[in-house]
Amino acid sequence: MKKQKTTKTNRSTLALVITSLAFITLTACGDSSSSSAPQTSENAIAVFTSDFNTGELRFIGEDGEYTDEKISFIQDSKIFSVNGNLYVLERYGADNISMVKNGKVEFQVSLEDGANPSDLVAIDSKEGWLSQEGSTELLKIDLATGKTKKNVSLKNFVVKGNVSPNAVNLEILGDTLFVLMQRLDQFAATLPGLIAMFNANDGKLLDTISLKTPNPTSMTAYNGQLYVSTLGSYNSNYGTDADNKRGIEKISISKKSSELLVTGKDLGAGIYNMAVNPDKNIAYVTVYSEYGNAPLKAIDLESKKISAIKGINDAEGGMFFDSQKGLLYVGDRTAGSESLKIYDGKEVKTVTGNKVLPPYSIAPFSQVE
Repeated sequence: MKKQKTTKTNRSTLALVITSLAFITLTACGDSSSSSAPQTSENAIAVFTSDFNTGELRFIGEDGEYTDEKISFIQDSKIFSVNGNLYVLERYGADNISMVKNGKVEFQVSLEDGANPSDLVAIDSKEGWLSQEGSTELLKIDLATGKTKKNVSLKNFVVKGNVSPNAVNLEILGDTLFVLMQRLDQFAATLPGLIAMFNANDGKLLDTISLKTPNPTSMTAYNGQLYVSTLGSYNSNYGTDADNKRGIEKISISKKSSELLVTGKDLGAGIYNMAVNPDKNIAYVTVYSEYGNAPLKAIDLESKKISAIKGINDAEGGMFFDSQKGLLYVGDRTAGSESLKIYDGKEVKTVTGNKVLPPYSIAPFSQVE
């Protein structure tokens, strides 16, 4: 397989400081983005793996185990399936978007220094929107080449003292693009998050919806509405508290309003990541108490009943629900036993492989050699 890695070294001192602060404030590890509604299974599953020094894109074979194939990228990268194609967003230290097809890097496009790309969604088969957590620009791109076709400014959403509105997640419903923004205040999560609505074709701002709680981490469309998970402010131990200042918010698009459906008090902490099983009305969430302690829990979105899923103690390594197979893929980064887990609703299975780094981000894809 083709190996390709691009790293930039000409960042300014300010950009490095900003990146470091944002990393401490916003992330623990793994993929904090749950891009798009639950997706249909393609032909295979890709897993981006990382140990904070090295990053490798790995693949799950037909036997359900890791293959020996791998492609190197910077350690802090996210992967997304868009129209069945696999895209890699290299973040801190590289700022690139790449497309991987049939085991090869089809293209790699450099973004602005400090852009920190965060999510990618399709408008149609040719174009998509790319959010950038460290930039004030929302990009409309050509999905076949990665080249920018239009820039939409998010400067009006930047909180004083920050350099960006911290756009972390995207969704498209009909002809509307929803942009989830953390709007950090001096890199602290003190203000409620915000959803900005744009025309998905021309990028014209339509309206905004304010959240109830700060530091949103993921957004998913389900049953014609949006559900947003929030982590809330960090405590002195860089963990999150069991209170009502975080949880899952249910967004009414027609009313432009939000309600706190489940709180951190109910769960035991804030939510780092979320995926939804649409057939059973269940949200799977990573409950982030502190670094290394982030169990997986299931929430019935109708009854609000919460149950713990045993066998996964640190679900910070990405999450993807395969709606066709009814399987939940979870990256378990428990120290000493890091592995990809598959949950079928009853049991947890561990995926093995030879010298595989800890899981970090998970996505399906349709191209296989």
